[in-house]
Amino acid sequence: MKDEKIKWSKFNFYVNYFLKKVVLLPFEVKKPKLKFYIYELLYSFLKIFNRKSMLCYPFKDDIIIIKYGSFYIRPKTADAAVISPAYEFPDKNELLKIVNNLIKSKKILFVDIGANIGAYSIYFGKKINHNNLKIIAIEASPYNFEILTQNIKLNKLEDLIETINIALWDKDDGEIIIAHNKTVPGGSFIIENKIENNNIETLRVKTMTLSRLLQKFMNSFDVLIIKIDVEGSEEKILKTCQGIFDNFKEIYILIESVDEEKIKTLLKKLGFKKFIRHTPYNILAHK
Repeated sequence: MKDEKIKWSKFNFYVNYFLKKVVLLPFEVKKPKLKFYIYELLYSFLKIFNRKSMLCYPFKDDIIIIKYGSFYIRPKTADAAVISPAYEFPDKNELLKIVNNLIKSKKILFVDIGANIGAYSIYFGKKINHNNLKIIAIEASPYNFEILTQNIKLNKLEDLIETINIALWDKDDGEIIIAHNKTVPGGSFIIENKIENNNIETLRVKTMTLSRLLQKFMNSFDVLIIKIDVEGSEEKILKTCQGIFDNFKEIYILIESVDEEKIKTLLKKLGFKKFIRHTPYNILAHK
């Protein structure tokens, strides 16, 4: 028997999406206000017709300053979209509520897998700069990693956010090939062989298992929060963690959910029982 679909309010999502994009955005973007607002409207218009589309930023600005931080971006790429205050806001806001409820009494480890240029890590670093919080930002692409580290320094979060340039995988000390997308860098993905595409650059990167990474921290933190967005490699990364997860009192995972049934099956094997969805993009699971 197939699992029932996770129920969520599309009405609430689209109302909040409209309010965030159209009404609140001008107050949350400091520079460049008008150009960024135009870009977001064009981006949203395109999304109506194709949810997977990522519109490249058409202007020459290489830094965007928003209410909760400043970001270097690469013009003519989709970097501007992912650092927008509106990007996956319901998911970020729900995780923020969870952290705020726990931070005074629990030590929290936040692992940002597929950190790209730092949208999630910097959001939480700026919103909750607390001694009980540690953030680890993991990014496989060396090009994205360079911008990630620059953005962390720009926001003076070096003491809070630890960065690791590696691909999490199901084997330690291995090597895999990633396809770095030059216009949508956050959409880079793992491949078996090099491909011929002017918009794609193939790179060999070192691998590590998530279980090895967590061994260093499992006795120092009560709560583990994972945000994972790795373009289809979630199962490879998470399947090694069955034993290591038991060392944390609570675990929350925000995971991209292209195939909801497959993701739920994977998470249930790892002991997760509670699932909720606030956007079409991700599932939030609690163990």
